[in-house]
Amino acid sequence: MADAAGIENTITFLTNENNEPEEWLRIGPDGFYVRGKKLEQDDREAREVYNSFTQWLAWWQLNHVE
Repeated sequence: MADAAGIENTITFLTNENNEPEEWLRIGPDGFYVRGKKLEQDDREAREVYNSFTQWLAWWQLNHVE
């Protein structure tokens, strides 16, 4: 799913087994996917978790000290 600017609106975690990236977990406003299979939840829950995760990620990036 992409926004008006063509930016992907998902958070995707990949594994790199055998030097080939494979989707492991994807979080998006339309739902959650584990190894490409959508988990059951309503649209509101998916949106709320996606928004919460992106807010946490922004906070972490702003507050992360190396």
